[in-house]
Amino acid sequence: VHIIVDFYFYFKDSILGVLHSRRESRSWILPYRHFIATHLLPCGEVDGPLYKFTRSSEIGPATDDLTKVIHAFAHFMLIYTSGFLLLSDLQGLYDARCVMCLFDPQGHTYVSTGLV
Repeated sequence: VHIIVDFYFYFKDSILGVLHSRRESRSWILPYRHFIATHLLPCGEVDGPLYKFTRSSEIGPATDDLTKVIHAFAHFMLIYTSGFLLLSDLQGLYDARCVMCLFDPQGHTYVSTGLV
């Protein structure tokens, strides 16, 4: 990488929520109760193109500095969390300042169920 390129995750006006189970729905068990909801970003014809840096099941080639930096960040997160958190489906749009704004990432976690 020749230049460390700026990027950020979109979370303006996001809400952190908690799901509460109802007694009659005990058969539907979710692994996590917390979630984050964000506003949708504009993705119309007048807005810039959507850039995909990783997909849900593949990384893809890194042929430019921005993609290399985002791939390195995803790799760092996996190492920093000792293999617990893998970011995928990293995508974004350039904002008005020409900085990449990533949104709607997927986070895959390793959760041991104790079942063999």
